[in-house]
Amino acid sequence: MRIAFFSNVESERFVAFECNIDARGKAYRLKYGIFGIIAGFVLSGILILSDIGIWMAWLIPAGLVAGGAFAVFEGWSGWCVARALGFWTPIWANRQMLSDLRPDVSAHIFDGKSL
Repeated sequence: MRIAFFSNVESERFVAFECNIDARGKAYRLKYGIFGIIAGFVLSGILILSDIGIWMAWLIPAGLVAGGAFAVFEGWSGWCVARALGFWTPIWANRQMLSDLRPDVSAHIFDGKSL
């Protein structure tokens, strides 16, 4: 699937959201996006019931819902903004993958020690 739009009609620059993540990345983003949306709504309900009048307290649930919605969009479309900017976004499947990549760091991460 390809979602595209024209950024400027006169110059006809074509910008496309091309799929840049695999099925595991899509599932990961969908799962945590839905979790973020649900967490944002639950936190909103808690704020309503506790009658907190601080307007800045609403930034946290709004951020959770907005971030979750964007993650769901990334999972649905198969396009990741971080990967589009050139960042590597691995999903660690198991301990062996990380230890193969960085043995010096993985021992500290999984043993709970700081570097």
